Amino acid sequence: MSTENTVFPANLRYSESVRRLPPLAALLLAGCLFPSSSSSKGDGGASQNGFGSPSVLVTAGGGRVGPVVPAAGSYADLVDEKDPLTGRVTASRLSIYALGANAACQIYAERLGDGVYPFFATGYTLQAQVTATTSDGTASPGAGERVVVGDTSWRCVGSGCDGAQLTLRALDATHVEGFLSGTFESEQVANYADAVTCSFWLPFRTFQR
Repeated sequence: MSTENTVFPANLRYSESVRRLPPLAALLLAGCLFPSSSSSKGDGGASQNGFGSPSVLVTAGGGRVGPVVPAAGSYADLVDEKDPLTGRVTASRLSIYALGANAACQIYAERLGDGVYPFFATGYTLQAQVTATTSDGTASPGAGERVVVGDTSWRCVGSGCDGAQLTLRALDATHVEGFLSGTFESEQVANYADAVTCSFWLPFRTFQR
C-alpha cells in the first residue's frame, strides 16, 4: 500500500484557466490510474477493465492513496424511483462512499424527470440540473462531491461541479465500478482548486430498480 499526503504550495492560487479539466484530459488521467484486468461486459454494454474486486484509489493535489481494499463503512447505493401509475422512472440516485487508509471519496449523482433513463454503465458529465428532466449523458451532482487525501480535502457543489466526469465502467445488481474525475475547490485554502480522481469498485449495499 502506498500513501502520500498532499502538501499545498503556499503561494499557489486558483485560476479560472484551470477551473475545469477538458473532458478528454480528465478521462485520460483517470484511465492512467485505473489498473487493467480481464475484460467483461457490464449493464449497458460498457467494457470493464478495472480492479475486479473491492478497491479504492484516490489522487488529489499530488497525493495518492491506493489501490487499497475499501475500509468498513464503505458503500454504494442505487435507487430508482418510479411513477406508480405509469411505471416510468422519475428519479435514479447513485450514492458512493469509498473509504481507504488515509483517503475517502463521497460521490452523489442523480437523474431526474418523468421517463428519465436511469444510471447504467456509461460516462456522465456532471451538470447542475436546470430543466425538468436531466439531459442525456449528464447527471446532477445533487448534494455534491468530496475527496479527501490525508488531512486535506476538496469539494464541489451545484454548478461548481459542472464539467466533472463520472464514468461507470460496470454496474449490475451486485457492484459498481468506475471513477470520478474533475477539478474541485480546496476546503483548506481559499480560491485554490486542484485536479482529483477517485477510482472505485464497491458492492452495492442497496440496489433498487
